[in-house]
Amino acid sequence: MKDLNENIITWAQDKGILESSSPLKQLTKTFEEVTELVTALIQKDDSEIVDAIGDVNVTLVILKKLAETGKESGDLANSKIFILINWIVEIFKKICQNKDVTIDIVRAQEMLHRVAIENNKTLESCTKSAYDVIAKRTGKMVNGVFVKDADAESAPAPVAKASKGKPKGGIKSNE
Repeated sequence: MKDLNENIITWAQDKGILESSSPLKQLTKTFEEVTELVTALIQKDDSEIVDAIGDVNVTLVILKKLAETGKESGDLANSKIFILINWIVEIFKKICQNKDVTIDIVRAQEMLHRVAIENNKTLESCTKSAYDVIAKRTGKMVNGVFVKDADAESAPAPVAKASKGKPKGGIKSNE
């Protein structure tokens, strides 16, 4: 595994990720890959599970290297986003256990409200903005997931991979 990790770091260096990315930018890539892993697990898609586990680990190896050398501004250090993420994880866990998530959703929405306030927004205005977009959206249900018409044309069914054009290994710089 040590040689593989070194190969990943060399690849990241060759692609310019280490010089142009940052720990937080790389973390967004890790979140993206974790989402693909969750999707693959839910869909019980073995090949996508293998791919997503590998992609998550690649992002973590790169993140570790970036965190050794790059520091962030600290602007988000006191954000409620961390509590929101914890509530989302708790909701995921409880849904998998067939437990009631009503209060957890209320708590997640409260944290989302606080994140909106931290950014001089309101939860209502952000939700209205999202609704105004989705209200005009057309699409269809595919395998239990609503797929927008534009997405339905480019993909026959929802898949774990959100981006078809990424290089093998799935990791790219977030610039």
